Amino acid sequence: MAIVIDLLLVLQKFLRSCPDSLLLLTLPVAILGIAVLGWLGLAAIVKRCHDLGQSGFFALIPLYGLWLVFPDGTHAENKYGINPKAGPHAARDASGIPLAIAILLLSLGFWLSQALSQ
Repeated sequence: MAIVIDLLLVLQKFLRSCPDSLLLLTLPVAILGIAVLGWLGLAAIVKRCHDLGQSGFFALIPLYGLWLVFPDGTHAENKYGINPKAGPHAARDASGIPLAIAILLLSLGFWLSQALSQ
């Protein structure tokens, strides 16, 4: 979700620097991009909620997606389906903490560089 937020902020920065003559051309593309990125982010959070056996409505809680990086999913089948890590073709068990730290550090570095360039 942090990647989606970063992409939206980059899009906002681009639109602010865009000349007025091009703004009417890029605005529909920007709106479509925001809608697609928002839908993808929401879908990822809902899938993660289902992996934990929770309702997808938990995705509407602000910053709830950040917490979803840390807990491990249910080890057995829940009411939303089978465990995606079960079976012969399952991905190996990995912690999301290193990925979350990497995303946060990259985001922080990007926005720090943007702040220093102004």
